Amino acid sequence: MYDNNRDDRGIQQDARAWAKYTGINYTQALRLMRHPLAQGVLGPRISARSLIAVLDEHPVVGHAAGVTLSPSGLDRSDSFADQPERFIDVVLAAEVQRMFRPVEITNVGSYGMKHRAEDFLGGEHSYISNGETIWAAAVLGLKLKREDPESLNVLIGVDEHEVGYLRRLQQNPHALVDSHHRPPGWEHLQAALDAYNAEGTTPTQWDESAPDKRTSDFHEWMLEQVGDDGAVGNFARLAHDYEYGVSVGDHGIAMSPEDLTAILESAAADEAFFEAAYEAGVAFRSLEGERRRAG
Repeated sequence: MYDNNRDDRGIQQDARAWAKYTGINYTQALRLMRHPLAQGVLGPRISARSLIAVLDEHPVVGHAAGVTLSPSGLDRSDSFADQPERFIDVVLAAEVQRMFRPVEITNVGSYGMKHRAEDFLGGEHSYISNGETIWAAAVLGLKLKREDPESLNVLIGVDEHEVGYLRRLQQNPHALVDSHHRPPGWEHLQAALDAYNAEGTTPTQWDESAPDKRTSDFHEWMLEQVGDDGAVGNFARLAHDYEYGVSVGDHGIAMSPEDLTAILESAAADEAFFEAAYEAGVAFRSLEGERRRAG
């Protein structure tokens, strides 16, 4: 529960601006500005005043560019002002896009990004419009380019490999094999949404220096060992089969050599694989020791 005395000036200014833009009263607008999920999860709080300014000033999707951004996309007559409660969905669409590294050139379309956001958010936020997706990208300062003069959609400047990772993860929650393309902030955002849905808590803002618990040095090292899968017991074959098992969801990632042995035990693997796993553990521990001595 929020205390009026704790509202900073920026939240109050945003509430007044949103009330004026949408026609709702100040109390309703203040409730939206105070929403736990609108306080900034992967970055600073998204300002309602900044969102409103984008509609006029943005060089690609604003009135300054001679276009109108609406829920459908570009150059349509429907208005965001008619849907004041959608403020939270725009903010959450921005949080989803904050997961990805910004880039200058991209093939990531706003309509595809809309679906990534919908699948990620789910529940009461399982619908995000194309225009809200574009609006969110614009307020974050991501590079935008209209797909063609007649299109409702834009290309959004985020890393397409990271977006592809999220798409594959949504199709198969255990597909962690290409973890080097994992969006850095996705774990924190998912945990924040889960905590809010369960307890109504206000998420803490992401600490980018925090370790990523969805991978491990051993897992990453195993992926580097993948080669042509030869005979059973061949180390490259073990790494290949391990990679495949993670990618199709047969098992999770191995945080340590001991985890790899446990995976083999649960799969009733051939004894030759256990011998290869033992060799892998010895090699990995040796490498760890060399790194500690060097560091």
